[in-house]
Amino acid sequence: MRIFFNKTYTLKRLTDSNDKESYTQIGSIEGGIYSLSSDDIILSEGDPVTGAVLYVDNDVDIKVTDKVIDENSNEWIVKSVKNPNAVVGYSYKRCIINLPNS
Repeated sequence: MRIFFNKTYTLKRLTDSNDKESYTQIGSIEGGIYSLSSDDIILSEGDPVTGAVLYVDNDVDIKVTDKVIDENSNEWIVKSVKNPNAVVGYSYKRCIINLPNS
């Protein structure tokens, strides 16, 4: 499964300061962004064009509403996090992500 974690992404989290919400960078993560399967389209609010699946290690602190910034500066919003899944003894998280306002 580790072979699928071939990119580094910036991770931002929604924070609340002085009654104002904004995204703050909390670090970088290794993972992979891939096309949605037909089963995932429902979780991505039915739009396979703007949705994708992000795979990351099980120990990555990623939450719904986080932003994942890819190598093309696209800002993906995390819609759901499924954890843990395991393939051949390797644990990983599977996140449904969307590009907002596309």
